[in-house]
Amino acid sequence: MASSSGTCSPEDISDSRTGGEQYCCWPQVYVGTRQVKLIDSVDGEQAIARSYSDAPEIDGVVRVAVDDYEIEAGDFIEVDVVGADEHDLVGVVVGE
Repeated sequence: MASSSGTCSPEDISDSRTGGEQYCCWPQVYVGTRQVKLIDSVDGEQAIARSYSDAPEIDGVVRVAVDDYEIEAGDFIEVDVVGADEHDLVGVVVGE
């Protein structure tokens, strides 16, 4: 189970592979990482992105604040993952 700080211990992560209740903390392991993501859609100041290997209707997504960047569906962008909830990640575009 995730700690009160919202982070996972290594035991939580390994237990998540068995389908236990700890599975909900799995996205937390990506917070603080930099990743390349595929943009699925852009709506105003937010884009929905995923890894190239993720299934759009099954796997979690990354909600990306796009600010003033010119981004459109189909683009690959570099994202710093800054947060997570039970299923999805939150990221910001890595500036040039």
